[in-house]
Amino acid sequence: MAGGVAQRGVALLTALLIVSLVTIVAVDLVVRQHFDIRRTANILETDQGYLYALGVESALTKLVQTYEQNKKYTDPKDLEMLNASSPFPVEGGVVAFHVDDMEGLFNINNIVNDNGVKDEKQFTLLIKIFGKVGMPLEVAGAALDWIDKDSDVTFPGGAEDGEYLGMQPAYRPPNRRMASASELLLVKGFKDKDPDLMKQRMEIFHWVTALPESGTKLNINSVSADVLTVILDTYAPAAVANVQTFLTDRKAKPVQDVTDKAAFQQLSLFNSLNANDVTTAANKLVEAQLFDIKTNYFMVSANSAVGQSNTQLSSLIMCAANCASTVVIARSQGTPGMF
Repeated sequence: MAGGVAQRGVALLTALLIVSLVTIVAVDLVVRQHFDIRRTANILETDQGYLYALGVESALTKLVQTYEQNKKYTDPKDLEMLNASSPFPVEGGVVAFHVDDMEGLFNINNIVNDNGVKDEKQFTLLIKIFGKVGMPLEVAGAALDWIDKDSDVTFPGGAEDGEYLGMQPAYRPPNRRMASASELLLVKGFKDKDPDLMKQRMEIFHWVTALPESGTKLNINSVSADVLTVILDTYAPAAVANVQTFLTDRKAKPVQDVTDKAAFQQLSLFNSLNANDVTTAANKLVEAQLFDIKTNYFMVSANSAVGQSNTQLSSLIMCAANCASTVVIARSQGTPGMF
């Protein structure tokens, strides 16, 4: 009798163990299925968001082309109108966008000419811009060596292969144009252990860009106040006080000629200057050939939110042949583009 009870006890324990194992397996399958469903949904939402962003890129590129084609000058009001739209709903989410004139920023690739040789005029402006964000003079020399074609170390602060091969991890300067302004993060001397100083230096990306060619000019109708101030401080210091007035005036009446000295002298940049100073300042700026009235490079930024997925796509667009055609030069996904 006692043996039978013992056997029934073993059978009960065995049954409980089997039920427990089946329950564990079932719960694990349900959890895995839940994760698979969520992962699949995330992939689908991410892909859907990316396709929305590509659609925005295509639509805005066409609109920019429509605004720019056969126009003598780039009208800042056109971009303002494009950027005035608030986020709009799409199936399953919402999309927002922004268009930026990239020739309103200083093109760091201008510090060398098409032959890969230093451009003194542009390099001087870069030094001044670096100074505005607390960057040592030496970093400008290292940036020049990063781009120029030779292996000669610029003084002061230059850096060629030997400097970078001694770092951990080791790498080499490419000796070509920067593909993105973010390459500055790799240039010797840019980084600093002081977080406050590093935060200040990161402001450089509001000043500079890296366009895929040298010799580009700043669009005087979109050049940022900071970059314009640096240029005026170099060529026409007396006009610095009129920057804000000029920025306001160009919205209502964009500049339509930067080659005619007499017309250039009429800009509100030179208000309150005496006649001799106006002539001298305007002539210097025209002769420096830093400005244009037409833009060839734009950045289109699209942000889409679908379900729990967020997608950010930044695209560098080039207008060719007076914007008769457009080309997507580069795309950056996940973070704001630093072209």
